[in-house]
Amino acid sequence: MPEIPNINSVLETFMYYWYENAMLDANKLQLLMAQGAKITCQTTQNSSGQSSMTAHNDVLSMINMVLIKGVQNAEIAMWTPQILSDGYSLVVMVNWKDKDGKVLLMSNDTFYMQRVLASPQQRGLCIKSITTHIVYYTSQE
Repeated sequence: MPEIPNINSVLETFMYYWYENAMLDANKLQLLMAQGAKITCQTTQNSSGQSSMTAHNDVLSMINMVLIKGVQNAEIAMWTPQILSDGYSLVVMVNWKDKDGKVLLMSNDTFYMQRVLASPQQRGLCIKSITTHIVYYTSQE
C-alpha cells in the first residue's frame, strides 16, 4: 500500500490542533481520545528532581492529570514524525506557558497512531497510546 505523500502535513496539522486546541479544552480532548487508548505519564518536579509514574486506560483520569491550572498556551519546540509498519509515531517537545509567557512546565510526548483502513471511504488514524514526561518548573498546589 503506498504511503500518503503528505503524511508529515497530516501529522503536523494533528499536532497543532492537539496542542493549541484540544489540550486546553477537556471536552475536545475527550472526543479525540479513543476508548481503550493507553496513557502513561511521568512527572518530575524540577526543583527537587522527584519523579512519579502513572498509567491509565481511563481518558478522564488522563484529562484531569494533564490539564494544568494557569496554562494558557503551548509552544511546540520540536517534533519528529516516524513511519511505522502499521501507523506512525510522533514525538513532540512542548513548553506550556501562562498568560504572561512564563513557562510553567515542559512535556515530551510520544504518540502512537494506528492506521484505520475500514474501507476506502473510511480511512484515518486512531491514537492508540500516549507516553508523556512532564517537568514542572513551578510548584503545583
